Amino acid sequence: MIGAYDDLARVSHFLATSQEELPDGMTIPYAAHDYGASVFVYGHLAQFFLAADLPAAHEALRYWLWEQPENARPFLDKLSPASRARYGCAAHAPN
Repeated sequence: MIGAYDDLARVSHFLATSQEELPDGMTIPYAAHDYGASVFVYGHLAQFFLAADLPAAHEALRYWLWEQPENARPFLDKLSPASRARYGCAAHAPN
């Protein structure tokens, strides 16, 4: 996948599965970068996080996208265990 998307559903599927669909319908594994999935989640926070966690999730992901993980950490710490587990925040949190 190079350049702008021509089919948002196809691109979203790629970001979620790391499987590139070729024009002939075959798929090949191709690692999707975390940034693309993070942008998708950022645009649809309410579908991924509990309502009470939306403000902290918004700030944490915003800082993550700005490549400032140290500023994201305090907001990650405010997320409920359910939201942390759902998004895998423990795996993305800086040490």
